[in-house]
Amino acid sequence: ILTAMLVLLLSSFITDFIYPMKNHQGKSPIKNDQDLAYYIEDELKTSLNDEVEEPLDDPKDIANLDLSNLIANADQEKGYIFVKKNCSICHSLDDPNKNKIGPSLIGVFERKAGEINNFKYSKALKELNKNWTIENLLSFLENPKSWLKGTKMSYAGIKNINTRANVISYLKKISSEIKN
Repeated sequence: ILTAMLVLLLSSFITDFIYPMKNHQGKSPIKNDQDLAYYIEDELKTSLNDEVEEPLDDPKDIANLDLSNLIANADQEKGYIFVKKNCSICHSLDDPNKNKIGPSLIGVFERKAGEINNFKYSKALKELNKNWTIENLLSFLENPKSWLKGTKMSYAGIKNINTRANVISYLKKISSEIKN
């Protein structure tokens, strides 16, 4: 046990010597964020599903928003990047007939919720009887479990309304491409 403790203590000293957090004067050698090889706060912000951008006021009452203007001003490229990074693990983005853990997102815009025949939806989603409109997608993507009690989607949601608009704009684009 004593040997293990000595090895642990020695490895701690070696690590502190190789990767010092403070110099010999007790000051941090990192002068600013550019000195860091990897700045974790930025990664945490994006990994929590919200892009680092100026958010709009995020009203709880979506009915007061100009939805068509919100989507028209959305950035489809940012939507694509977000969907590719955060949604493609569970949802197919290239084949409307290929489902993963979740149903394919190809053609989802304006599609009736729970409509894909070869996917096993939750009872709540099957009984929803709504289409995936801008308003419904904005609400669902903000917090799926809150918007639809009983959904199987375990995603925490997208809090930033600009990011949600970007995602919906992208989903609208890939939905219109399949209809053409």
